[in-house]
Amino acid sequence: MTAAPVDPGEAPVDPGEASVAVSVAEVGAIPPYLELAWEGEDFSLRPLGPEALAARVEATPERFTAYMDCGVWTGDEGDRAYARTFGVLCGRTLCLCEFRNDAPSTEVEGPPEESGPLNRLLRALAGPQRLDVQVLRTVRCPAPLTSQVASQVASQVALPGRAAGDGRRGERVYVFLPDMHIPLVPRMPDLDPNLVPDPTKATCFCHGPVMRRILYGDAAVPEYAAVGCAISRDPNEWFYLMADRYRTVADDLVKFLSRLGRHGQQSPVHLVQLGALFEIWAGYDLLFHATGRAGQVTPRILRGAHLTLFAREWCELLRATPNREAIQRFLKFPAGDRTALQDDYEFFARDVPLLHGLQEQRALRVGSLFHAEHHPRPCERALDAPPVGFMALLEQQARFLPWQRKLAEGFRANFIAYGTEWTRSLDDPPPVGAYVMAYSHVPCLTLVGW
Repeated sequence: MTAAPVDPGEAPVDPGEASVAVSVAEVGAIPPYLELAWEGEDFSLRPLGPEALAARVEATPERFTAYMDCGVWTGDEGDRAYARTFGVLCGRTLCLCEFRNDAPSTEVEGPPEESGPLNRLLRALAGPQRLDVQVLRTVRCPAPLTSQVASQVASQVALPGRAAGDGRRGERVYVFLPDMHIPLVPRMPDLDPNLVPDPTKATCFCHGPVMRRILYGDAAVPEYAAVGCAISRDPNEWFYLMADRYRTVADDLVKFLSRLGRHGQQSPVHLVQLGALFEIWAGYDLLFHATGRAGQVTPRILRGAHLTLFAREWCELLRATPNREAIQRFLKFPAGDRTALQDDYEFFARDVPLLHGLQEQRALRVGSLFHAEHHPRPCERALDAPPVGFMALLEQQARFLPWQRKLAEGFRANFIAYGTEWTRSLDDPPPVGAYVMAYSHVPCLTLVGW
């Protein structure tokens, strides 16, 4: 499926370049209102102006759907890839937001039965100073003709784990969290703290301490010690340091879930985790220069991670860190008010007894309100670069790169076309008002008509 050329007189939509850096500025790269035109297997996207949008909505409200990519939670304040984007939906009003202390929060406009619950939720998430949540973009999808009742009934329907009459009032608000990839690590075996050569003493490959041990089995007491170094020569410490780099992500998640949980005691909310919430780093691969000047650590990620197994088997085996606390806090969120979608489509160990019968939900549809999934199946998979840490011991500097998702040019147009095609292909039950995903690591929200 390729994008057809647009007329010279119309402004084409820039579908986005392959990107490894996350920036909320990319939210504005695509107009908030688009028209999708199909020509056989090809399509084109054109921006809709206010007048054209109003005319189309009045004539065919059922031929519109909202597309949202919730982005990613990653990085810390000193990282160029820092992002904390998430989505919220109430009825037909959909907002793309960021959990970040930047500026005073803004109010969501729209019908009171939808904007009221959204604003109360966002104020609760923004904290006592009303600074921690910014609304990046808001769209309202015209309700399909067959689904007016669905929006009104949605707040009264009992989801698993919750009774229909639980005392909470108001329209249900859905909160969408994107990829996080919070690492959980076990305790590594003790290593010689001087395993990596001292870069100030080992100057050649042939006579460096590591090579000497390999060739001659020299188990002598180390001739030097790491004293007063910001970066030690113990690779296990590098591994722990990499995982601890996600501490701010975990701390922000704990804060977010605490505020959401308190709000959820009074008002109906449902939390949807799209993509990878956490992963188990079961060891690492190590490469380092024979002179000890530099090292590179890549974690070995355990596939098929599952929340149930985390609670039942792994929790006590993992280091007690803010990362582990964040996942435990997610598990404490009421089961009837949360859904975690499976991220791992390539591998699932069906023959392992512990994993048997623990297939996770891969998509969530709620009436005609929305359809949420992590990976848009018909689209080609991205090229993923796993986390990696680089250590320069002589310079006493370290650099850590989180998960990098590299996407081909035009990825956004393909995702938008898939989401729109999926919603318009449904006849029974009727089409949904919003398609929500979290795959590209670049946030996006737009309203699409066809």
